[in-house]
Amino acid sequence: MSATKLIRMKVIGREAALAELDERFAEARRGDGSVVLVHGEAGIGKKSLLRTWTSTVRSSDRLGWGACDPLTTPSPLAPLREVAAELGGQVLQALRSGEATLEVFAAFMAELRQRPHVVVFEDLHWADEATLDLLRYAGRRIGSTPSVLIISVRDDEPTDTAPLQAVIGELTRAAAITRVRLRPLSRSGVAELVAGHRDDADVVHRRTGGNPSFVTEVARHSGAEVPD
Repeated sequence: MSATKLIRMKVIGREAALAELDERFAEARRGDGSVVLVHGEAGIGKKSLLRTWTSTVRSSDRLGWGACDPLTTPSPLAPLREVAAELGGQVLQALRSGEATLEVFAAFMAELRQRPHVVVFEDLHWADEATLDLLRYAGRRIGSTPSVLIISVRDDEPTDTAPLQAVIGELTRAAAITRVRLRPLSRSGVAELVAGHRDDADVVHRRTGGNPSFVTEVARHSGAEVPD
């Protein structure tokens, strides 16, 4: 399958979400930065949406991507460390020199103020306490930058996400965060996704609940029946 076809599949039914991201970054470039929360169940297409959207970011804008992992002993500020290693600059210097946490946070904000940045922190449902503190700190200050901080969160994660939800609640009350919720695909969206692969879109939609990950796997399945 061609790369063009893959990109098309990824953005089916996500036009509104892509438009929201476009709008938030356009506002950021005008000096009104923000935090954007992209959330939904596992397999709903958060990473695909963000990979597709960030592929359109201009080369003059800086793009950094970091992720949290479900580790027994989380690494403090893991997503920020990934972003810093990728982008370099003040944050990487502060981390390497062992600066105090607030100094690292201040360096991060200084970077975001210098020029437009798109920073993605993936899977914040697995975030350590230091990363949550960074989100709280950045969320209250990012409005004066030309940058956006995008965080992705899984709604159905069984681990305790109360600390994360508390931070999101604080930022929501302060109008410092925009929510982009990804919902299951409609029947027409499923039909478009499986077009050319299967002719039983109604069955696929019913069995998968419109979850894009499940639909994609079914589209790849060569059998006549939708597998359990």
